Parts: sequence; C-alpha cells; structure tokens
Amino acid sequence: MTDDLFKFRRFRLELDGLVQGAFAAMDPPGEQVLARSAPGETQGGAAAVLRTPAKLLDGIANTRDLSRWLSRALEGAVEPKEVQLVELDDDGRPVARHRFEAAWPVKLRLAPLSDAELFAVDELELSVERWSYAAAADEPEEEPPSPPKRVR
Repeated sequence: MTDDLFKFRRFRLELDGLVQGAFAAMDPPGEQVLARSAPGETQGGAAAVLRTPAKLLDGIANTRDLSRWLSRALEGAVEPKEVQLVELDDDGRPVARHRFEAAWPVKLRLAPLSDAELFAVDELELSVERWSYAAAADEPEEEPPSPPKRVR
C-alpha cells in the first residue's frame, strides 16, 4: 500500500539507501551573499555566504528511521546524513537524482494525522552543506543481479 502512495509524489526521499518517504514538491537549497559593505565601496572584507535550506513539501512517510532522525535533530542532536531525492516522471520512473551531502532537518511541520501507518508532512526543511544533481541519463546503468550459484 505504501509504495502505491509514494508513486503519486514527484520526489522519493532516500536515507542510507532506503526509501523513507515521498514529497510532491521541492524548493532546492540556495545561497545568499551577505556583503560587508555597500556595492562600489572599497572598504570592508570578503562577503559571507549564507546557505538557505532545501524545503520538501506535501509529503508522506512511514519509517521509524526517518522519524528518529527528525526527532533527534529537533532535540538538538544533529546527525548529518547523505540524503538522496529521486525525481520521478508521471509514470514513476526516475528522471534525476538530487544528492544532499551533510544534510539534517532544521524544521518539520506535520499535517493533521489521519492514518496510523503514515504520517503526513506539510514541510520538511533540510540544512544542506553540498547539493549535486544528475539526470537519470547521466547515471550508470545498474547491472541486474546474477542468480545465486547452486552449491552441490
């Protein structure tokens, strides 16, 4: 049942290589330059760069691993992880992969709870140190697993 619900979302969330949830939309992380002096002035120092978090919107999840990671971070025990967001087309096939390195949750807003097995997420914000993107065509094709050899 869960896989059916996940396929109606555009972005599949993977933590530690396992699907942990899915989201309808993503506002990618960004950067904002904070100048130390007004444009054109010669004094001042180097500009500072402020990273803005990634926002995952309108999602569902059902895993204890994701729930524990969120809870620990919101309690102040930040545990940076690699997060993969697999972008899906209308048929549920991967078209791109967004890789968030050293990411951790900084904000969580749950939707009203209505199902004992799933929790709905209105918004999840992730602080992200590095973000990379690869189209599905850029990824190497995975070899199908070979059948196990028979031992006699």
